[in-house]
Amino acid sequence: MFAARESGARYLLNVKRWYWVMDAAVVISFALVGSDVHTTSSQVSNIARITLPFLVALAIATVMLAQWRSPLSLSVGLLTGLTTLAVGMALRNLVWSDGTPLVFVVVSGVWFIGLMSGWRLARISVLRVRNRQS
Repeated sequence: MFAARESGARYLLNVKRWYWVMDAAVVISFALVGSDVHTTSSQVSNIARITLPFLVALAIATVMLAQWRSPLSLSVGLLTGLTTLAVGMALRNLVWSDGTPLVFVVVSGVWFIGLMSGWRLARISVLRVRNRQS
């Protein structure tokens, strides 16, 4: 029983298979927190309008950076955050005709770069601790 639970837990904890979910969660959480902080509508349509340019940008970053080769690399996290920010802002401005005020760019940049690098850094730290304990 314990062995089956252990292997299942290892599977779920192997974030390398789930890196794209973690990055998408960063983008979605940005919209959810932002709409809550600014007391704007947190309806699905509003969240979708905010997240869509950045999810498209994240997909472009994933392919452009070939993330699947080394998804847990800290440099991949930094570049993914930067690319998601830059392409997302361009799409938001040019395709969705939404503004890109400087404060919005700075806050979203800190959010994307910080969290897309941060979860990778946390995962790397956990792996190092486990390797030391082995």
